[in-house]
Amino acid sequence: MKDSGRTTVFPSLAAVGLVMAVAGLAWDAAMHAADAQLASHEGVFTLGNPSHALFLAGLVVTATGIGGAIVRTLRGGRRPPGWALPLTLLALGLGSGAAIANAGDGHDHGATASHQASASHPTGKRGHHGAKDHAQQLPVGASHGFAHSLAQYPDMSLASASQRAAAQRIYDESVRTAARFKDPGTARAAGYKVDPEKTGKNGRRKVILHAGSKAYKRDGKTLDTSKPETLVYANPPDGKLTLIGVLYRAPKGQPGPTPGGPITRWHFHEPCFMNGQKVRGGKDGACPAGAVKRRTAEMMHVWFTGDLRSAYAIHAPRKELRERYGDALPTKGKRGSNAAP
Repeated sequence: MKDSGRTTVFPSLAAVGLVMAVAGLAWDAAMHAADAQLASHEGVFTLGNPSHALFLAGLVVTATGIGGAIVRTLRGGRRPPGWALPLTLLALGLGSGAAIANAGDGHDHGATASHQASASHPTGKRGHHGAKDHAQQLPVGASHGFAHSLAQYPDMSLASASQRAAAQRIYDESVRTAARFKDPGTARAAGYKVDPEKTGKNGRRKVILHAGSKAYKRDGKTLDTSKPETLVYANPPDGKLTLIGVLYRAPKGQPGPTPGGPITRWHFHEPCFMNGQKVRGGKDGACPAGAVKRRTAEMMHVWFTGDLRSAYAIHAPRKELRERYGDALPTKGKRGSNAAP
């Protein structure tokens, strides 16, 4: 009876491992079905996802069971059990299938899914700078992506009541926090770099001015409404700055949190650099010869429009901002950059 127990321990271990691996795959499939954009910021071997950890642990347990059974039978002078080969092939198939999915299904978040958002595919739509936007458009409801691939406004119908409440809370807290920085002098004293004379690539003063805080960008905190990384001002020709929003930044390489679901969306930019200096790219998004693209950290604007939909616009919702702030936001002139300084 004792020997019988020993001979079944490894087969049982292999069976348990196989169940764990299959359960991990099923769990991962359910998570991706619930969040279509999960693939934009994690990989198939990202252990921060518990389903991935369960899947990989299952493969390890299966391999241990099969290996132990083979070693035990070989030591006893017998042939490996008949179930060892098919179970080994099944385990290898699961692992290979997951790896293939990682390479071809958009599971590769940093290099495939997110980069796909910035690939050049003509859409015929015009971007917020007036030039044609050639970036591939992401599906409605996407919560992470290239700035010119995400829809300008979130689809509010996709958000649950709790997600709307979370987005409203972030908006309200952002307005309360930023209120003390309506005076640019107070903002400067707090460490924000407020420079009304800051110019864009064309040498003109920016109509929409982003004033960043180096300290808050480096504090390791994400979506801390008490310490927004960047303040956003309307910067009219008369130089009277008007606070119109804030911008939150996630640590570079990390996805921003989405407590508001499809409302709280995070975008990134891919500016061109040559010899350490930012240079202007072509209308198709391509960099000039000798220049390279560098992806920024993810960021999220909260515009103080008073309307939740336009408050979470990717680019400045100029119509809504003008309705709220009037002549503080000029209708003419080049629009300001949406990337944080």
